[in-house]
Amino acid sequence: MNIPVLLDRPEEPTLSNASVGGPRVGPGGPRTLADLIPMIQGHPDLPDRRRRFLASHIRTCARIAGRAMGIDKASPAAIPCDLPKLNAILFEATPAAHKLSKESFINVTGGLRLALRLAGLIQPETAGTAPEGTRWRALTDAIPDTFCRIGLGRFAAWCHQNGIAPETVRDETLAEFGRWARTRQLHGDIAAYMRGIAKSWRKVSRMMEAWPSSTLNAPERRQHYTLPMTAFPLSFQEDVRRLTNRLARTDGRGPFRSEGPARPLRPSTIETRLYNLRQAASALVILGRNPATITSLAALVEERAFEEILTFFWRRKIDARIAQGELSPEAEPPPEAGVTSQTAAIGSALMLVARYHVGLPPKALSSLAGLAADVRPARQYTLTQKNRDRLNLLAVPKNRAKLLALPRTLMALAEQLRTTRPKKAHQLARLIHRVSA
Repeated sequence: MNIPVLLDRPEEPTLSNASVGGPRVGPGGPRTLADLIPMIQGHPDLPDRRRRFLASHIRTCARIAGRAMGIDKASPAAIPCDLPKLNAILFEATPAAHKLSKESFINVTGGLRLALRLAGLIQPETAGTAPEGTRWRALTDAIPDTFCRIGLGRFAAWCHQNGIAPETVRDETLAEFGRWARTRQLHGDIAAYMRGIAKSWRKVSRMMEAWPSSTLNAPERRQHYTLPMTAFPLSFQEDVRRLTNRLARTDGRGPFRSEGPARPLRPSTIETRLYNLRQAASALVILGRNPATITSLAALVEERAFEEILTFFWRRKIDARIAQGELSPEAEPPPEAGVTSQTAAIGSALMLVARYHVGLPPKALSSLAGLAADVRPARQYTLTQKNRDRLNLLAVPKNRAKLLALPRTLMALAEQLRTTRPKKAHQLARLIHRVSA
């Protein structure tokens, strides 16, 4: 289904179209978060105290985004004013990872949201409902559940503005709305937002006869940061195809072997390495690189790009461990804290490109090999402490008895739920089958 793209602009005065004193940004709008600050400071309707707070919130958000991009103490000028990127990196780690309380994090991101709204980059608050007198407004006003009415309001307004009738709404409609939301809203979890809309839609369809009977399902729950191969130029895709042939050793001429590895890699290994390379290219995009400029695999093994890619995944692990409470946000993490099998795999994939595909000179190869070695964990010859602790639990006879009795326990519970919660009973029965297999 072809759904028209929303092109409406807010009718309320904004920083970008109102008459304001102070510097202005060109017709393309603010390019970085730094461009928002003079616009805020020149807005006549904001009190001085509010201007100072908003400018402070913008700077704090810049430091948060910079941390996710591997930039220490980033200035607003280093952070692109790009909503998809901001949605991807601002909410990646918990507030504690940035030494902020939950309330402070909500305040600073709310300040940035207001600045972006005043700049006309995200939807105004008034766009949360369909206009009066429209079919969508009549439907949403009749919803008896307040939570569902609010949850479906903005989706209904978007459908009305795009000429989408209630009875034509499908899963593809919600997916398109999600893509739009990533470019016109600052939201911590767009995927959860989509699930909430789908859940409210299904609930209202059971409550109201006038509501469309179609079942609405949210897009896939897991949001992948790795971009598909089609997001990159055709020249990059063709380069990947040539690398695939080289790694499989199918590009030789007659009896002469190719310039790839001494032995062809297995198809499963090649598939894994190609995914690692997509992860690497996607990391550069998240860090601000335009996908159109990544025209070949050689762009991934330039020394600066090579280091930025590995630092990105190293930092992701550090932030995850801080969020889980394994590391303190106050202390400087040790280098090995972010070294994982993922960083090792991506480093190995990049070295394959540098050695067998791009053919870098020995000195450059040696430099990159040193970087890859730094993010490769030490070889593990014994059980990790985590696995050892789990196995030690089974040394307790009571725990071992519970594990052996687990299938019977689950089956008894499934029998109890068969009539009252048949879906849950079915799930338990499937779990028993997996445990017993």
